[in-house]
Amino acid sequence: MNASSRAAGVGIQGENVSFGVSVTVKKRRIYIIGTPDPALTSVVAEVPVQVFSGDDVGSRTGFGFMLHRLAKKVFEGNKGVETFMIPQAEAGAAVAAAGSVAFTPSGTVTAGTLNLRIGGFTLVQVSVTAGMTGAQIATALVAAINALRTKDGCPVMAVVDGTDTTKVNFTSKSKGTWGNRISLTLNTQYGEAESAPGNLTATIVAMSGGSGTPTLTNALIALGSGDNQNAGDGTVIVHGYGQATTPLDNLSVYNGIGLSKLGNYSSMVHKPFYSLTGNVDPGSAGLSTLTSFTNGRKLDRTNGVVVADGSPCMPDEIAALAVGIIEGMAATRPEENYVDIPLPGVIPGAQADRWSDEYNNRDAAVQAGISPTYVKNGIVTLQNVMSFHRPDSVPVESNAYASIRSIVLVQNVLENVYKELNKSDWKGISIVKDKAQVSNALSKLKVKDIQDVKDALLALNAQMVGMGWLYSDEMLIKYMRENPDNVVQIRANMSGFDMVFPLIFSIEGGILNAAVQYDTSIAAVRTAA
Repeated sequence: MNASSRAAGVGIQGENVSFGVSVTVKKRRIYIIGTPDPALTSVVAEVPVQVFSGDDVGSRTGFGFMLHRLAKKVFEGNKGVETFMIPQAEAGAAVAAAGSVAFTPSGTVTAGTLNLRIGGFTLVQVSVTAGMTGAQIATALVAAINALRTKDGCPVMAVVDGTDTTKVNFTSKSKGTWGNRISLTLNTQYGEAESAPGNLTATIVAMSGGSGTPTLTNALIALGSGDNQNAGDGTVIVHGYGQATTPLDNLSVYNGIGLSKLGNYSSMVHKPFYSLTGNVDPGSAGLSTLTSFTNGRKLDRTNGVVVADGSPCMPDEIAALAVGIIEGMAATRPEENYVDIPLPGVIPGAQADRWSDEYNNRDAAVQAGISPTYVKNGIVTLQNVMSFHRPDSVPVESNAYASIRSIVLVQNVLENVYKELNKSDWKGISIVKDKAQVSNALSKLKVKDIQDVKDALLALNAQMVGMGWLYSDEMLIKYMRENPDNVVQIRANMSGFDMVFPLIFSIEGGILNAAVQYDTSIAAVRTAA
């Protein structure tokens, strides 16, 4: 029968369809928390808003301010992952960082190009003609920076000093310690030939003096509270506050500390996220300081730090770029790790500043909950991406929260188990000892026994193995065989089922260790022949 049929009749059709368990990759959602231009009254604080590009955020919150700079990097690698911003006010009494550059000719200036990098990612170029004065160069530099207002969103404001006209003063657009991490480098060759003007001395005063870091309490409440925590199902948080303790603590507590079933890890929420910050501190001293810091956060399974040691690039923006790339990968292949994934545009630190050139240092960093990068052919690449979580009570090989890749798998597993048990055929059920004894076909549709639950777990197990998320299907099967009465039980108060779903994640491969054997004698070959 078709849609236009009108005569009486009974039509019966059989269709072969699959009602089985299916596993899908969890939808990713990025949340960016940061400060906008405080002069914009149209920005509503602590309200999540979906955004669609770096320029979109810049037009809403101010080009060059923290939210715009973070979003710009997130969108460079996120491959269409849904992204939201949560604006928040700057800390009370916050102060903007300031710096300067002064130009002093030592004779007649020769022609060349002035290359000023601000925060590493922003390049300002000024063509200097022969004979220009320091005051003329300063004026030209300010004009060039102002020209980047919307094109790049320069993170600083620049003016010629009111007293010394050869000097340009810089002020961070966003107040707080953020501005202290904005580097100023002039005609430093990062793998490029730069023809600097001759007979010109430039004196740079680094950005400093920025103070004030807001808490993330209200921004996180905007994501939901109680059983409604992380209602928007965010998978990662990006922010611009570096390794400041208070924001990291806010995130860690909200998400759930240690091995506890609290926060986003509680059974009624099951929506954990992670967060990454950046660091560029150079040399062995930088690694030592960072290790001391992470050693104090061994119960923190939320936060991690990506290090591009010695890079002039803004560390918060490096982390935002890494998050965008990781989330873009996790949206299609959550089982994939991030070793050797390039971070485009990140300028390597000088070789003398890079502790990451040594494998032993990278290994020590990973074991300390630090995510090193590695410079390959002049390109900064991700390596192991870690969280700070390293409780002394948990063996290293059993620490599922140590690796961001493993946390991504946790997110996917929790999502899919919830989706399966939240299907309509698990709603309004009656529990019986043996479903086979229920003869009424209609009643049987809403009857479950222990074997039904075991079958669902086995099906989920097989699907996750098929996705490459699990090492094998053996763990659950072994547990069922050895603990047949413990895998699924009817609750003591007879209100439903309690179940245990043991699984082993697939291994995050990163070491390929080959022993190459050689000899100079051909006797062995002759003997074999």
